[in-house]
Amino acid sequence: MALPPEIPDELVDRTLEVPDLAGDEGAWTRHDALAVLASLGGTTVAVEAVTVCELAPVVHRPAVPAWAVRRVRSEASADYARRSRAGAARFIESYTPVAAEEVAFVLQFSMQDEAA
Repeated sequence: MALPPEIPDELVDRTLEVPDLAGDEGAWTRHDALAVLASLGGTTVAVEAVTVCELAPVVHRPAVPAWAVRRVRSEASADYARRSRAGAARFIESYTPVAAEEVAFVLQFSMQDEAA
C-alpha cells in the first residue's frame, strides 16, 4: 500500500528518509507530521501508530511504536479516523526528545479498506 492519496503532494514530497519504512508509513518532522494529520480531516484515514526516530548522528528506529491505537468494536470509520488522528496529534505535540537531537515521526496509516 502506498501513502494515502488524501495527503497533499507537497507533504508527500517532504517525507524524510528513514530505513525500512513499510508502504503504509511515512516519516516527517513534527511540523509536517501535524500538517499531514490536519490535511486528513474529513477523511476516513486513520493513524494506527506513531514511532519516533532519532535522526542524528545516525537514524535509529525503535522496533516498537511510541504511541498506538486500536479501533473499538462497532466504532464508525469516521469516528475511529478522527479519534486516531487526534490522539496521534496530541502525542506528537507533547513529545519531548530525550536529547536535543532531531527526530522524525513515522506515521503508520490504516489500510484504506479497514478504515472505510
